[in-house]
Amino acid sequence: MSRHRTIRNLNLDEELDVYDGDEYSEENSGVSMADGGKTALDLSPEDQEQMREGLYKVREIVGGDIPGLTDKAIEDALWHYYYDVEKSVAYLLSTFT
Repeated sequence: MSRHRTIRNLNLDEELDVYDGDEYSEENSGVSMADGGKTALDLSPEDQEQMREGLYKVREIVGGDIPGLTDKAIEDALWHYYYDVEKSVAYLLSTFT
């Protein structure tokens, strides 16, 4: 019963004042290896290598024929499909063509 009293007496304005909003800002939301900078997700060296190899393989398969296909879009697809090149290529082709 005491936990109900605690929740009922919770001051939401006070709780929201503590949150500063920085942990989920837009600059921390992407995964981009293309610019060579530090990623927001801090990929491990193994993941960085898989991302680099996957990006190379996807670019090799797709080529430069698809306008608007950026390295960021490829990396997002690779991340979503856990570095599965075939699934990423299928997704990218259906999205960008």
